[in-house]
Amino acid sequence: MTVNELLILARQRLGDMQKTMYSDTELIYCLNQAIDRVSAELANNFDPEITQTMVINGQEQVKRPDNFISFQGQYPVQLNYNEGKPMMQHLDPEFDGELEIRYFATMNHVKSLSDEIPFTRRMFQKQLLTYILYEARPSLEQNATAATPKAGE
Repeated sequence: MTVNELLILARQRLGDMQKTMYSDTELIYCLNQAIDRVSAELANNFDPEITQTMVINGQEQVKRPDNFISFQGQYPVQLNYNEGKPMMQHLDPEFDGELEIRYFATMNHVKSLSDEIPFTRRMFQKQLLTYILYEARPSLEQNATAATPKAGE
């Protein structure tokens, strides 16, 4: 599914097929926020779809990936800041091997209408659509939350 196809669905639900309320740029911004939100939810649920790997060799400092959410498991690694940049380094000062790290990562952001949506599974695309609507019109999320019955009610 392309960005354009998903944004057409969003515009239908927002009542903005004429593009009078939201520009493509604004809705692409909303989509990127939705991508981050779905990525964070998947990381919290330990979903392997957003798992990536990186390698630390010996005592080298490696820049933390920009798409890093959290480690998948525990690793003997410390995070430091070097000139304002987050860096990762092995905890053992005598380590001279290779350490492969698995981590949860945000999916790539989109830039144009012709880009492909980074989630290929239909259920995630539907969730992206919902979050685009919530981002574009926050009252929709508030109404959805208010309509959800609380436990014991």
